[in-house]
Amino acid sequence: MKKLIYGTLIFVLCGVAFVSCKKENKVQPTLNDSPLQSSERGAVSEEGGTILGEKLVNPFTTENMLLAYNALGGSPNLIATNQLYVRFKISEPSQAKDLEDRGVILSTIPFDYEVLEYGTFYNDPSLTNQIWMYATVAPNFDFSGFQHEVLANLFLPNLTVGTSEYSTIFSSFDHEALVDKALVLAGYEEEVQEKSLATKYRPKGYIRVQQKIGSAAITNVPVKNLKVRTKWWFDIGTGFTDDNGYFQSNEQYRKNRKVSVICIFENQNINIRAVKGTQFWDIFFTERKEIGEFQNSAMESINYVFNNSSNLSSDTKRKWMACHAINAIREQHVFCSQNGVTSPPNNLNMWLTNANANGNSLSTYAAAPMLKQMANNSYLVTGVQIFLVSTGNPWYAVAMQVLQQFPPDVTYNYSQNI
Repeated sequence: MKKLIYGTLIFVLCGVAFVSCKKENKVQPTLNDSPLQSSERGAVSEEGGTILGEKLVNPFTTENMLLAYNALGGSPNLIATNQLYVRFKISEPSQAKDLEDRGVILSTIPFDYEVLEYGTFYNDPSLTNQIWMYATVAPNFDFSGFQHEVLANLFLPNLTVGTSEYSTIFSSFDHEALVDKALVLAGYEEEVQEKSLATKYRPKGYIRVQQKIGSAAITNVPVKNLKVRTKWWFDIGTGFTDDNGYFQSNEQYRKNRKVSVICIFENQNINIRAVKGTQFWDIFFTERKEIGEFQNSAMESINYVFNNSSNLSSDTKRKWMACHAINAIREQHVFCSQNGVTSPPNNLNMWLTNANANGNSLSTYAAAPMLKQMANNSYLVTGVQIFLVSTGNPWYAVAMQVLQQFPPDVTYNYSQNI
């Protein structure tokens, strides 16, 4: 499979607009069709949807933070809203792209609900062809053109760290004392420890993927240059795996706080998306995988393996493919650097797809139309005509919207090759 992707990228380097090629050595599937993983990090469904539990009391509301600040002896007029917790109703991909282009980190999972089981997607069952996306934005955010709802006014103490206002607000106690008091007032005493015992943990560990080439034995190889996001309430961190598959978040979290970890298939070189039928809300996100919740020392010993599946339509298969695709891109850049060859452009869009029941797909094997890299919009129209399947496919209209917003540079159909 890597040889196929390498071949496509070589044509990209040569400036060929359209290309396809067949692979020689096949990466054989290693079956892992178990629908559920369970461990101390909680439940992760490999194929089902995300299941939410009860709505949680939000400790970071401005009102609760003000109560906590007063309880610690602070002056109430120093606490003011510095973020809004909002949700956007998205009806077409351009809206999500506009928000992401403005630096908004979007989540389909609300921040203030218990997650009973992390799955492949979540959407409010009352919505059809629309989705709520959750985020925090500045109080002066321009909402023009977006259907939205402000869910809560927030005061996030972490945003004041390193600023001139910090010493004013926290003259007699630090921001972590304020967070602790807010947690207690909201009923989360179990997440608060005495300061002398309040060890911090930085999420870190290894992300790997199964590989089996030809008759060779199954091995777990590193997933390289993969973005990893960590999140506890509204405290979000980021890290990238190195060539050994090792990542380290840029955020630390205190004891007893459950931190969710999400693998996101994007970096400075590539953004990987997948055409997945009628789940249109998933298409305009780069591929991502919630690998569960971690707390205490378990945050610092994460060891996750992306397995394979015999089911071509499964999320397990898509994520496995995305792992090998992102590895191939990384290795291509390393090869070019070592051999004095011009590297592929950065920020490539890759679309993963597999044939539907009628055998239709975006490309027979792989192609490099380089539509995102082309400034002339007429090429985009041509790309729509060449690459999109017939209107009989259920995701055709959505795919057209996605292509206009996220035109593919590389397409890869894995249904005939694995």
